[in-house]
This record gives sequence, structure tokens and C-alpha cells, in this order.
Amino acid sequence: MRKLIGFLVLIPCGLLLAADETAETETRKANEAIKFSVSAGAVYTDNRDALPTKVSNVDFTITPRLALDLKWDEVSLILLYAPTYRYRSNANIIENDSQLLHDFSMNLGLQPTRRTKIRLREDFNLTDDPSVQQGGTTLRRDSSYVLSQTEVGMNHLFSHLSNIDIFGRYMMKRFDNAEVKKESDVSRMDAGITFWKQPAKNFALIGLANLSKYEYEKYLNIDRGFDSAVIGVGLEQEFSSYVKYGLRGGVQSLQYADNSVESASSPYASLSLQVNTVPSTRILASLSHSVSDSAIFPFASQKSTDAGISLNWESPSSVLQVVFSLDYRISDYDSDTVTADFASKAGNDQTLANYLSSAGIKPGDEKATIASIALTYKIGLATTIKLVQSYEDVNSGVKWSYDRNATALSVTRIF
Repeated sequence: MRKLIGFLVLIPCGLLLAADETAETETRKANEAIKFSVSAGAVYTDNRDALPTKVSNVDFTITPRLALDLKWDEVSLILLYAPTYRYRSNANIIENDSQLLHDFSMNLGLQPTRRTKIRLREDFNLTDDPSVQQGGTTLRRDSSYVLSQTEVGMNHLFSHLSNIDIFGRYMMKRFDNAEVKKESDVSRMDAGITFWKQPAKNFALIGLANLSKYEYEKYLNIDRGFDSAVIGVGLEQEFSSYVKYGLRGGVQSLQYADNSVESASSPYASLSLQVNTVPSTRILASLSHSVSDSAIFPFASQKSTDAGISLNWESPSSVLQVVFSLDYRISDYDSDTVTADFASKAGNDQTLANYLSSAGIKPGDEKATIASIALTYKIGLATTIKLVQSYEDVNSGVKWSYDRNATALSVTRIF
């Protein structure tokens, strides 16, 4: 253990002592086809598993990143591979002390004509849930998983005042733990089209239609899958070079795989506001409401209302960057999205009754707040130090409640 900690401490020191780079060298590196960097760091948390009973621990990580960046006249290709070695100082009984995680991404861009662009993106992750959050809430911290996300899209420019974007996406998430798989394995397919038109200088109109299909692992003979269709309109406007906003709204229709869960309609809306007070400061605010897949078994879906604000400040010399963010989310888990088969068996079948009782699951609201501040300091032209302090508070009427503090410190060196 001491040797490992010493090794991880020496890596950042070596990175900081590396020779200073010149501006000419930085430009050359930015244009290189092959890019390589190494990050080393540690994360301390007072609640390792995001549970009411807190257990603290420290994760030590080292991550080399290798990127291939190729550009031709009509084609661009970016490949990224970043394995992470993680050592956990106080692992629980179902975790490994050490683990090798993987991140791979591919971004392919084609431009067959002057006005048409085609994109293909793949993101593959073999990781731990602590690195993934949804709406500010950590979903599971007790199991590793494989996550694959693929997107194919096309954007066609009719003129500089109008364009159309068409996309298709597929997401697949599979957990390692056999028990976790039953509740949390999920697949999602999306297809959508967005039309953008600018009838005036600082004003644009949007029309959109999206289709989504959610599929879960069947557990206790329950099918929680559902289809979602969204039709909406929106607008974007720049009040000035400092302030702009976007508004989208429409109707979301839901069709559940189990016939005992009634089809439903729900309003869909999102609002965003961007304020650039000075060139080095940007403020972003957002508010949205929609229906999404459920993070808690046996509910099929959840209604979510999200509000967030962030402030990004960068020093004139670009040496120091400060990012503050605050997010608040209310998730509504309604008994109407639980299949009748499950609801009836829960009162008669002892296994199901015990499951609900032990998990403490019931319909209700879950309120989550997460705040974070990140400071990034650049040393020379290729070394950065980053400090992130975050706080997460979940007040749940559906499952358990908890709060969690985390402090992360990392050093990255570009070679």
C-alpha cells in the first residue's frame, strides 16, 4: 500500500518538473496526429457507497490517454483510448481493491457535399458507477458495468438561414453483478429530426420530433419497457452579444410494453439562458421537464424536473479557470407505472413482498441537489492541476436518503 501511494505521488511530481514548453511547441502538439497525455490523482469521499450509513475511502487513479486525430478534405477521424488503473483504499465486500477500467471513443465526420455533413460516434466504457451521474444523482455505486453508446447523424444546410438534422442512437448498459443486472440492465433506441429556421437576424424557430424505445431486463416476470414520442417546437433568440436564450416545448406520449400500465401524455419543456458578462465569464441556466427511464425497480418510468446554473470564469492569461455548478432535480415515481401483475403479486407472493419490504420501495418523490466547484491551474503549456469539491444530497421518499462529500485532485501532463 505504501509503495503504491508513493508511486502515485511521484508521478505528479515528475509531471510538474517536466521542461517548460514554448508557444511554438504547443501549436505543434495541437496539430500532431498522435496525442498522448497522462493523468494521476486521488478522490476522497465520506460516503463510498452513497448510503445512509457513511463509509469513507480514497481512490487513487492513473490514466494514460492516447488519441489519433486525422483530418482530410472531406473526412475527419478521432480515436481515443484511455485505460484507468484504480486502487481503492477501503473497498467493500463486493468490490476489488484494484481494477482496470477502459474508455474508448470514435468520432468520424464525413462531408460528401458542401452543405451535407454525416457523423458517426461510438463511446464504449467499462467502468464503475461512481463516475456516472444522472441529473446530479449517483445511480449505483456498488457494481461495474459495460456501457456502449452509438450515434449516426446527418446535418443538411439548405442555406445559411435554415438546416435539418436527423439522428439515430443506441445505448446499451450491462452490469457485472448478477443481482444488479436484474434491476438495472437497460437498452435505449432513439431517432429524431430537428428543423432550424432563422426568419430574422437574431431570432430562430425550431421544429422537432423524437422517438425513443426503452427496454429493461425482465425481472420477477415484469416488463418495464416503454416507447416515448415527443413532438415540439422552439425558438432561439439573441438579445445582444451578451445574452441569448432557447425555449422548447411540446407533448410527450408514452406507450408501455405491459398492457396493465395505461398509456399517458405529459408536457415536455426546456429553457436555457446564456449570459456572457465579460469575455472571460459565462453564466448558463437551464430548466427542463420530461419523462425518462426509471432508476428504481419496479417503476417503468419517472417524471423529472431539472433546474441548473453554472458559472465559468477564466483568467485573462488562461492560466486559471473556475467552474461552479448547482443542480436541483425532482423525480416523481408514480404507482401508475408499476405493472398490475407486480402490484397484485406483491400482496400475495412472499418473495415479492419481502423484496419490497427489504428495499423500502414506495411511490413518491426523490429530490436531489448537487453542487460542485472546480479549479484548474495551468503550469507552463502542457501541465494542469485540477481540484474539484462536490456535495450531493438526496432526499428520497421512494428509497433511502443520503448525502455525500467528495474531493478530487489530479495532475495531467501532455507529452
